Amino acid sequence: MLTTIAMLLVLVAAPTQPAVFDPARRRLRGNQVALDVEGGSITGRAIGQSFIVAGRVTYYPLARLGLGAAYGFSRGIGGLDTVRGRFVHLLHGRFELPLVAGLRMGKGDALEMDLFGELGAGAIYIADEWRVLGVIGGGVRIYPRVPWISIRIDALTYLHNTARQGADAAFDTDIAFTVGVAFLLPQRGADRRPSTAR
Repeated sequence: MLTTIAMLLVLVAAPTQPAVFDPARRRLRGNQVALDVEGGSITGRAIGQSFIVAGRVTYYPLARLGLGAAYGFSRGIGGLDTVRGRFVHLLHGRFELPLVAGLRMGKGDALEMDLFGELGAGAIYIADEWRVLGVIGGGVRIYPRVPWISIRIDALTYLHNTARQGADAAFDTDIAFTVGVAFLLPQRGADRRPSTAR
């Protein structure tokens, strides 16, 4: 994961494209809501190697700050006996810090994107009981030409305890890699501002 992030940082272009780096022209300007759906794989000692589908809603009071909630669904495949074949639900609040960036490939214009880190806390339903959940990770959001949509790639680590058969619960980590689509709703109140033109 660190290698991937380092490679992305190397590819980040210098702020030479006003259309990408001008705060007034960026897609994410603050006072906006994003709705995301995504899917991918999750792996760890508790769940084994399985799928994960997730959705999230995030409110950005500022362009560099996001607050929201996320829900994920999976099923134990392999992993612990207490989890195998059972459904897993992950629910957490999230704190996101987007960093403005641009990616240039060849001599074309820079592609607008956000690198972001994420921290979260919530609950996980695993081994037929609810446990405290911690979340840490990050990813990248890439903005194509469609103004209200973006593609996001996430790498998240879920931290929790899991019940064992004939033993006490123990600490586990599960790592999820997902790809999804984010729908960026219009800036709230942007069209309601009174005009100052005379």
